[in-house]
Amino acid sequence: MLQKIVDENYKSRVFSIIQSMSSSITPVSYVLFGFLIPLNYFLIYFFCSIGMLFLLVIFKMKFKDVYEQI
Repeated sequence: MLQKIVDENYKSRVFSIIQSMSSSITPVSYVLFGFLIPLNYFLIYFFCSIGMLFLLVIFKMKFKDVYEQI
């Protein structure tokens, strides 16, 4: 999807920024889940699943026209 949106001259820059951001967030998630996991497995996984579903729906609605072109 990003391949169709981003101009050819900027693709490497955009993808490197996305990769850097995702790599920098990983340690934060390790620390966060390190504190949360001992509390209650079910609730943590439940709320994370709901959050991911929510983000998926928002992402799909925002880029609806791009999905139709594919």
